[in-house]
Amino acid sequence: MLAGVFPEYPQRTTAAIGINCTASLPTTLESIWATALSPFLSLHAKMPPLAAKAARAAFAGPTAEATNPHSLEFTNFVLNDDPKSVARALRSILIGRKDEHRRLNTIRNVPVLIIADEEDSQFPVHVVRKMADAIEGSTCSSTPLTSPPARTPKTSTPRSTPSSPPCPLQPDQESTTMTDNAQATAVPGWVLKFMDAIDTLEFSEGFAPLTEDTDMFFGTAHIHGVEAIKEFFVKIDAPLNITHEVLEFWTAGDGVRLLRGEATMARKSEPDQAVRAPFMHIFYLDQEEPVRIRTLRITAGPLQTDAVM
Repeated sequence: MLAGVFPEYPQRTTAAIGINCTASLPTTLESIWATALSPFLSLHAKMPPLAAKAARAAFAGPTAEATNPHSLEFTNFVLNDDPKSVARALRSILIGRKDEHRRLNTIRNVPVLIIADEEDSQFPVHVVRKMADAIEGSTCSSTPLTSPPARTPKTSTPRSTPSSPPCPLQPDQESTTMTDNAQATAVPGWVLKFMDAIDTLEFSEGFAPLTEDTDMFFGTAHIHGVEAIKEFFVKIDAPLNITHEVLEFWTAGDGVRLLRGEATMARKSEPDQAVRAPFMHIFYLDQEEPVRIRTLRITAGPLQTDAVM
């Protein structure tokens, strides 16, 4: 972001370098997981261990894993952070990120170097190249994929030089990132039955994917086993008229399924005082045929709590 701010003041800027950067809107998948993770973190007084795993997955590429494993210990420092502060950062930096390409296109007469890395899972090469293309006269450079330590990264070359085009675009990836990891799909029948079971509190068919070994995390609550999960939903939903609507469903690798939706709810004693609340479910499947859910993580809100609780 600073690489895009300083060049607007050429009288104060000799040059600017951007690393691990983008001028693009967040992708749909990024918006989904950030929208889920932000309220989840806000509910914790201390950073949950899950955050360290997420940081490692986000910032450690294959080369770091293979050649510099001690550096990965740095990602554990995220456990010392204030989860509420991280949640606010997610909302402002990721969820609230704007498209800045038009503003970058106003930069003139300032040398700007934009560096991409082919192992960067946060900002892939094609996204970084799009940012560089928006800055007149900028230079774009990319470091190679999973190189041995002795190998020298590619030399920066101005985009105006016809030889050796830097930061090559990857075809069919301009509009979205992380498509190798998750795909938007139709909502499967077992999900619709699960939602109907929560609404009606009739659990037989809808809760068939849950077992006695299933763990559910609802905000800060941890519930183990299908019978305890049933009791939990009876406790929170029995006083309500509630309907869950699934708006998006995503399929990822390793049995991960994500959905985003909205719930409309009202106390049965005051049915006219209805409120709507967004929610996110992340399913971790043990098997797909038939579906068996190992872990379910749910975040919901914000909502006007006093209106329904």
